[in-house]
Amino acid sequence: MTLRDQGWEPVTPVGSHGEYSWRVWCDARRPPEADLMGWPGDGDFLMTFVEVTNGAGKLHSGGMGGMREPDEQLRYCTGGRDGFPEIVAVRVAEARPGIAVETTRRLVEVDASELESHYGMRFFAMPLDDGEDLVAVASGDIRREHIALPAR
Repeated sequence: MTLRDQGWEPVTPVGSHGEYSWRVWCDARRPPEADLMGWPGDGDFLMTFVEVTNGAGKLHSGGMGGMREPDEQLRYCTGGRDGFPEIVAVRVAEARPGIAVETTRRLVEVDASELESHYGMRFFAMPLDDGEDLVAVASGDIRREHIALPAR
């Protein structure tokens, strides 16, 4: 069963780099675990999920779940696993000017006009190259420094 079959909506076109391709999906329905988490029935839910495939058809995925923060303007997550690049996924309020992803090697800037709007947000995802680390994610006057957790 595909994400689309499960009610998820694609919110970015398919991106690709080398043998990898990725796409961001969203679901604004109240998730089944909401009661266990103590979330209100009328909460503003927005699950954001990045699906990554490699040339051999293997899949890796991850994302942001749960409730949207009140007046959420900028949120991001990172994820990866062996055999896949680390992916940076960003969602920003549709009224924001766009997204900037700063790494140890480059600055990737995407204007809001280049991003589709869904659920009042715009979405973007990109892989990091080998040896490249995320420094910060920004949108206009909002900048979130990335603090990497130590490997276990």
